[in-house]
Amino acid sequence: VKDRVFSPRPTPRTSKWIIAAAATVIGIGIFVYGITKTNHSSKVLSAVHKNIPVKSVYLELQNGQIIDLSGGEQSLKTEDGQVTLNNSRNSLTFIADRENSGLNKLIVPQGKDYSIRLSDGTEIRMNAGSTLQFPFGFAGSAREISITGEAYVKVATAVNQPFTVHTPATTIQ
Repeated sequence: VKDRVFSPRPTPRTSKWIIAAAATVIGIGIFVYGITKTNHSSKVLSAVHKNIPVKSVYLELQNGQIIDLSGGEQSLKTEDGQVTLNNSRNSLTFIADRENSGLNKLIVPQGKDYSIRLSDGTEIRMNAGSTLQFPFGFAGSAREISITGEAYVKVATAVNQPFTVHTPATTIQ
């Protein structure tokens, strides 16, 4: 009898705790998967709806015109002829014929990065899965953009015109 090793049997209380912990972990996993899957699906549907390949960097102008920027070096004018876009080496620069303060949207998909130089000389390096809303020209006494995702912003100095970045979580000036 002394050589026999006894292992304690789990009590009903211990078993209930283990089941509750496992259910909680599984529930959290399903919740996170659902959120991730939903966000990814909406991005894919948005790009497909606009006839843009999912892996393309593209610019959506304030008038709804869509420009695919993944095609390599190109120089083109917008449909209204007011803005000349220069796309070269994953970077966009532009020249606007007149002040245009409507918001345009630059979308950078997963697996890509992209740079843009704004009309005031501010440089923005966007990481994968990011979106930038910006005007072709800053009107008035403020310069404002909105960023979703990750970006490095090198702001051009303009003492009388503060630069404001809006993100989903905060606003930075």
